[in-house]
Amino acid sequence: AWNTYLVSPPAACIVGASAHPIPKGDDVNGMVSSGSHDQFSADEIAQYRSETSGLENRVHLNSAGASLMPDVVLDAVVGHI
Repeated sequence: AWNTYLVSPPAACIVGASAHPIPKGDDVNGMVSSGSHDQFSADEIAQYRSETSGLENRVHLNSAGASLMPDVVLDAVVGHI
């Protein structure tokens, strides 16, 4: 299910349950709904995407339990092993 804080992504991004390229010219502003204080802002989404290398050019449609790790977590795990 799509995160309740976001409205549906552009149809070109949904092609199954895996990550797919974001169409050129798309930006996070088109995916942020407005009107509620508990939604992510476009700046927050951009920040979270920049902190997770796998999301730079992808929309990752997966549950939070299997989500991509932020760079700081990935660095800690790799540093541990």
